[in-house]
Amino acid sequence: MKSRQQLIPPEHVLIIASKDANSTPKNIQQQLATQLSPKKLRIPIKQIRPTRSKELLIRCASKGQITKLKEFISSDKTICDSLELRAPKTLRDSIIVFGVPSEFTAEDLISAFETHLSSEKEGAIHPETPIHRAVPRPTG
Repeated sequence: MKSRQQLIPPEHVLIIASKDANSTPKNIQQQLATQLSPKKLRIPIKQIRPTRSKELLIRCASKGQITKLKEFISSDKTICDSLELRAPKTLRDSIIVFGVPSEFTAEDLISAFETHLSSEKEGAIHPETPIHRAVPRPTG
């Protein structure tokens, strides 16, 4: 199944937050635009957007461009004093499996999923404690 959105590698994204709690993403963007010019830096920026937590997300085409942008921002003392830079958190997919008999343990489920995953995703399963609910069976 193909997703409509392409997955963006997290190393191509930079999150910028203001140290001032009252600052908005628009203020952060204006501050960066006045003190740093992407055209002077020659870094093509693919996307700039606010996040839900009032931070600014900047996406570039490559990891090298993000590294260059971080270096320029870190080298400017006035920007560095008012802004914090960080990489985005990696998200883990959640899977809920219904109808598993109570005699199956978490280890049984993990081994079953690991056989279906590719070798590059080895160790990617982080289980939570399984919850077994007693479901009334229909009589009759």
